[in-house]
Amino acid sequence: MLGFFTCAVSAESIFDFGKKMGGDEFNSSMDEFNRETGIQLSDIVSSFSGDFTMSFVGMTERTNKYEYTDENGKIQVDEWKSTSPSVNLCFGIKNNLIRTIADTTKDIKKEGNIYAMKDDLYMVITDNKMFLTTSQESANEVAANGSLKPYSANGIEKKATENAAFGYFDFKSLITSLGDSEKELQQFLAKFDNAVAYGDTEEMVFELNFRKTGENGLYIITKSMMDTYFNISF
Repeated sequence: MLGFFTCAVSAESIFDFGKKMGGDEFNSSMDEFNRETGIQLSDIVSSFSGDFTMSFVGMTERTNKYEYTDENGKIQVDEWKSTSPSVNLCFGIKNNLIRTIADTTKDIKKEGNIYAMKDDLYMVITDNKMFLTTSQESANEVAANGSLKPYSANGIEKKATENAAFGYFDFKSLITSLGDSEKELQQFLAKFDNAVAYGDTEEMVFELNFRKTGENGLYIITKSMMDTYFNISF
């Protein structure tokens, strides 16, 4: 795992804040959604418990396609490869409304316990969780076991449970997952160990932890950027 972020929030409070900030345009869009779907948007919001987790698991190589019409009127297709982390999102839910919507939406195909959506997005719904992922492997694991396998890293679980919001990112895992074409980025990230963030709506703490090199942290950041991106050594 590259990293994760988890928090506990009030879905209704965020929705109310959005209505206040969005004004008439937001309310008009909400009314249109209600007419088109027959479902009150507020009911969907109320079906979420407020528990949220986002995790990044490994790097996946994807083939991207861009279709366009050239000056002769012929359709051309450009293809290129890129790497990006597999993203997992998990939302706490309180009822079956999300499952009902998924079961009745034509563009969503159900394969066993997995809902296949557009753009390589998969969804699995359990009794109290809605799981979204860009990784079919992760979707299969949740469909079979009800969750992903537990993750442990240096005893951070206790700090995660003590704070309303918590995030952790492991640079070592990221470096090993990067391809040979990312040598400069690997060189830069090799100076760092991990990053941790925790707190609540009143205060957040961010920690950037370096690998033990015996050098000053600010010096490491400055030197790494100069060496990697500007070819300046000092």
